Amino acid sequence: MNRKLGIILLIIILLATGYYFLIYNKLESKKGQAVVKLSQEINRLEDNKEKLLTLEKLKLKNKKLEKKLKEQSTTDFLSSDRINDFIINLNAYQVVEDIKFNSNPTNNLKLTFALKGQFEEIYDFLAELKYSHNTQELTITNKGKELKASLTLIFPIEGADE
Repeated sequence: MNRKLGIILLIIILLATGYYFLIYNKLESKKGQAVVKLSQEINRLEDNKEKLLTLEKLKLKNKKLEKKLKEQSTTDFLSSDRINDFIINLNAYQVVEDIKFNSNPTNNLKLTFALKGQFEEIYDFLAELKYSHNTQELTITNKGKELKASLTLIFPIEGADE
């Protein structure tokens, strides 16, 4: 009887061990892999959330800057003397060519001029340019060793309603 009981216990132990290694262990392994994948996805989502928050902050900052630039552009009225001084100063630069200007019905003065020269010269000119916040359009093309650019500035004019 002890021998039969021992054999039965041995069979039960073998079945339990087989169950553990063949079924339970594999399920635990898959569960562990799923936990690792979930952890990786959570980390990836947290990184993306941080990037999104950073982009939203930058977007808000850019909107504030754009609003500020628009306010500066529309409130900087020029008298005819200031316009003349500005055009005279533009003519003093060697990179400036072909200045054209016209006034339109919305009380704005549109100045368009071409720039021609080396990169450093044009860069220095643009860095020193007064009223750069009034820039409407800037086009730059590369022609061999020289750069060509076209710049359009829009100014509200003082006393245009009178």
